[in-house]
Amino acid sequence: MTIIHIVLFEFAADADAEAVNDICKRMLNLSNTCRHPENGQQYVFNGMGGKNNSPEGHDVSCSSCAAVLAATGGGPGLGVEGKKGTGDKANAGQGGLTHAFISHFVSEADRKYYLEKDPVHLAFVESVKPLVKQVRSVDFEDGVF
Repeated sequence: MTIIHIVLFEFAADADAEAVNDICKRMLNLSNTCRHPENGQQYVFNGMGGKNNSPEGHDVSCSSCAAVLAATGGGPGLGVEGKKGTGDKANAGQGGLTHAFISHFVSEADRKYYLEKDPVHLAFVESVKPLVKQVRSVDFEDGVF
């Protein structure tokens, strides 16, 4: 079983480009710095991400999207739900969400540890709260409906 973990960020209006870049680099580096509590090995795989460049304009805050997020355990994370972005026209249709990140876990237990106990991940979450306005996450197993 592989759990695919997708995280979307909306940055605060006062987050400058340097701060956004730093947060993105640190987010991507979690796959290298988070270590399994029992064996010290990497357990967060395929860390990848980037800035949204979708021309589709689907609004993540639409009611059907909110239902999908709720059903999959996604939803508001650090920020305020239902707020529009910082005026970035390229991302206005995405509810202000501008950056996406994907990682994989090989088990439910690994994901649970990452979200609830991993000290590196939890420290990262605390450190970005002042500059991340909204977080959305969607997790799934490929082909499981």
